[in-house]
Amino acid sequence: MKTLFFTMVMCMGWFFSHAQSLEAKIQEVYADKTQEMVMNDPGRLKVLTDLVQNRVKVTQIQLDPLNDKYPKLSQVALLNKYNPSMQRDAAFDPATFNPLKYDFIISAKRNMVYRVDNTNYVIVIEPQSF
Repeated sequence: MKTLFFTMVMCMGWFFSHAQSLEAKIQEVYADKTQEMVMNDPGRLKVLTDLVQNRVKVTQIQLDPLNDKYPKLSQVALLNKYNPSMQRDAAFDPATFNPLKYDFIISAKRNMVYRVDNTNYVIVIEPQSF
């Protein structure tokens, strides 16, 4: 019984920590328009949640420096309409990366791949499945 309770508490903690990080990512981009633009729009919230939790993957691959076929993250525009003071991260950290900050192509019918400048990291945006 204690094991079941502990497992439930851990799962709830994991869920809420992920939910908080999603909310923080949305807040970073939408600033004082978060409630109006996202939280009051269930469709937009669903799309953003799916994007962050299911469709964006950050991975490391061996890149060929002579065949740099992926667009670089530094070439992708920031979505700073609602938060003009938002800036690019000084250093890339996959654990804290906020894909909502960038004007990625998110409606393609195939995977979109972007390279993180001067690293072996790539960001893969998978197509929508719903």
